[in-house]
Amino acid sequence: MDAAVGFSDEPDTDKACAQVVAQLQATVQARGPAQVAIVFATADHAEQVRRLLARLRLGLGHPVVWGCSTTSVISPQGEHEGGVGLGVLALWGVSGKAALVSGAPGAQAFLEEAGASKGSVVLAVPDPRRLDAALLSTLLQSQSRPSPVVVAGGGQSGTEQGFFGLSNADAGEGVCPLLSLGGVEALVQVTQGVQP
Repeated sequence: MDAAVGFSDEPDTDKACAQVVAQLQATVQARGPAQVAIVFATADHAEQVRRLLARLRLGLGHPVVWGCSTTSVISPQGEHEGGVGLGVLALWGVSGKAALVSGAPGAQAFLEEAGASKGSVVLAVPDPRRLDAALLSTLLQSQSRPSPVVVAGGGQSGTEQGFFGLSNADAGEGVCPLLSLGGVEALVQVTQGVQP
């Protein structure tokens, strides 16, 4: 698996996407289109989120895109908190499938499909303002299934400007983006704060 990171603190969504794609362009040219792009963006980009998705997908070769709004973005230069940020982790050599679910039935179906592929890891970032208890229970019980799945994640964050979840060409509020990854090994740890 290969990975590359792009980051921009540009408030204009089009310019931010152009900067991120430019940073990732050498790897795209060397490796071909990215297979998966994990995206975290501050809520400053909420109004243009569909445009952001379209530009990133086109610039990276139409990968599986997944992510959400956040209040801070981490890049190789450190944590960028309290300002505008767009961070993209582009991955090669992995398979991925993304979806937006709004409740337990959608999550259940997604986890069952992920469990059919041995060694799957599922990332989940529900919207904590509209967290459905049944959805959370479904995610937390993933290890007790006949085909267990490693589930890791956290909650979306944002501001009055908006919260959003991302999946491929789709985006929405009050949803839980899910991403299943194949061809990876999972090491899940819980941290307090963003420390190296």
